[in-house]
Amino acid sequence: MVATLSGRVVRLVGSASRAKSFPKAVRVRKRGEYQRVFRSGFRVATPYLIFVIRTNDQGHARLGMAVSKKVGGAVQRNRVKRRLREAFRAMQHMLPAMDIVALPRPGIRETPFASIEDCFMRLNQRLKRVKLPTGREL
Repeated sequence: MVATLSGRVVRLVGSASRAKSFPKAVRVRKRGEYQRVFRSGFRVATPYLIFVIRTNDQGHARLGMAVSKKVGGAVQRNRVKRRLREAFRAMQHMLPAMDIVALPRPGIRETPFASIEDCFMRLNQRLKRVKLPTGREL
């Protein structure tokens, strides 16, 4: 957040900037982590996204993204990733401890942000209906 103070531009650091962060702890980052999710996870399909999900022992949900070039060029793919991160941030406190890899479908570029949020809501509803294994991998 930026504010002006007596004619000078000052960058505010605090809770507002931290709330928008996407720290490493909530990301699926390494190749092996992605492989584990794809190998032993299960899939949940929504109109604009396919989620591949696997329980983790981190104690919180983590998000990974695999955005194909079918979605568009680099600018469009990056925009889709930003929108996915924001939708995940809004929902992460409601999701159980699992690794989630989001696979956007090509039509996601034209969809409103509310539809992407709805995909995460559908995921959360589906996870409530499914009995997740505890203490072992999917």
